[in-house]
Amino acid sequence: MHDALVEQGVLDGAPEERELLWAAAELHDIGMTVDYDDHHKHSRYLILNAGLPGFTPRELALIAQVARYHRKGSPGFGELAPLMRAGDEALLERCSALLRLAEQLERSRDQVVREARLAVDNGRVRLELVHEGDVSVATWAAERQRDLFQRAFGRELEIEA
Repeated sequence: MHDALVEQGVLDGAPEERELLWAAAELHDIGMTVDYDDHHKHSRYLILNAGLPGFTPRELALIAQVARYHRKGSPGFGELAPLMRAGDEALLERCSALLRLAEQLERSRDQVVREARLAVDNGRVRLELVHEGDVSVATWAAERQRDLFQRAFGRELEIEA
């Protein structure tokens, strides 16, 4: 989805943002090893305290916060704010919105959504779900993320199944 938004001119395509989103996507459920409930908070803790070689403290904090907000809540930095620089709040919101949306598309854990295609039409982002079977749960869950998506990208999200 990130790459499609870059291709459509919604994002500028900064390689750093893509890498941070990738790292958060890979690690966002690591907190389940501690506890399912509030695993997003445990993921944040594990990422911050285990460290990730090759990432700066700022990047590590960004990855941890994106993982923290992959389920719910309004993305923010809290006590990590001193590590951030201009534009990082918007970056956190964009990455959190994309990871949360992707998570919701696989909410039922049945891989019924095979592909998510994004296109910009009349200033809106259209998300077309390529699927095999009933995508009502994925569609319902993804639609609940419209507000965060609009805040993050300044565009309405339409979902077509």
